[in-house]
Amino acid sequence: MERSTVQREYILKEVSSRADHPGAFDIYKSVKVSLPNISLATVYRNLNRLAKEGRVTKITLPDEPERYDHVSESHFHLLCECCGLLFDIPESGGLFLIIDEWIAKSKRKFFFTGGVFRGVCPDCAGKSKNCFTPAAPDDNLKSNKEN
Repeated sequence: MERSTVQREYILKEVSSRADHPGAFDIYKSVKVSLPNISLATVYRNLNRLAKEGRVTKITLPDEPERYDHVSESHFHLLCECCGLLFDIPESGGLFLIIDEWIAKSKRKFFFTGGVFRGVCPDCAGKSKNCFTPAAPDDNLKSNKEN
């Protein structure tokens, strides 16, 4: 592991203090208050290093900037189609058990990268917003006829 830097520690502290799964630019704006000379490139470089070290998780969403999570335990996310917030969904074991059984039976190798469900959060649902428009199925999600 490379030596820690002041910038990296500030970036890690910022990600760890937030539950909103910030993007690199959000982290940059917050850290820049304490470190006015930090660049956006430095934030990206350090976020990638922290993700590689397993200290943060990079969440990749189609057609959106990557976001970062400090929770290291496997869990899912809900992306609200109305407000854009990304929420943690704690995993109680059920879905992971089903996935683990399928992987074991199929004798395939997989790794978890942080599943994202799309929907409407409770706040937006309570406001009767009609903004949920499911995305078109991705080619990667088409059924596999080899099952």
